[in-house]
Amino acid sequence: EECWRKALQLAPNFNDARLNLGILYISGKHYPEAERNLKEAAKDLAYPKADQVAFQLAQLYLLQNKPLLAEQQLKLAIRDNAGNCAAWLRLGELQKERGDYAEAAVSMKGATRGVCYKNPAAHYELATLYLKTQDVPQAKSKLLEIIQLFPTSEWAQKSEATLNMIR
Repeated sequence: EECWRKALQLAPNFNDARLNLGILYISGKHYPEAERNLKEAAKDLAYPKADQVAFQLAQLYLLQNKPLLAEQQLKLAIRDNAGNCAAWLRLGELQKERGDYAEAAVSMKGATRGVCYKNPAAHYELATLYLKTQDVPQAKSKLLEIIQLFPTSEWAQKSEATLNMIR
């Protein structure tokens, strides 16, 4: 903390230090300080880690039981970096929690594409969302894909068990 504060004294626009302070303050439950630092970093529209700032603000808002603000920040994180797998996944989980299964499925698809493709948990979540929306053929296809992509994982075992339940 002392080093990052000193860095900001020397270079007030050093947003890596602001981001790191924000993360540190979140872990220490110093939420107002975390929010202040993260919001200050978010003001820099050219900051290359803007998606990480937005994701950390979302994490902060979730800890403060502010899901709508968290969702807004997750969408900003995805807008700034479509490869932010954690943001896609958390957004889908939030949407699923509020019962918006179709929207959650769209987000979970984002959590399984491109650089995010190797996340078996997101694939499985997407399969369960297909089941919730009564799209059994898509669910079966996704579960078989999980078994094929991650054959030795616990997700493959879960997928097999789920397939057996829906047959």
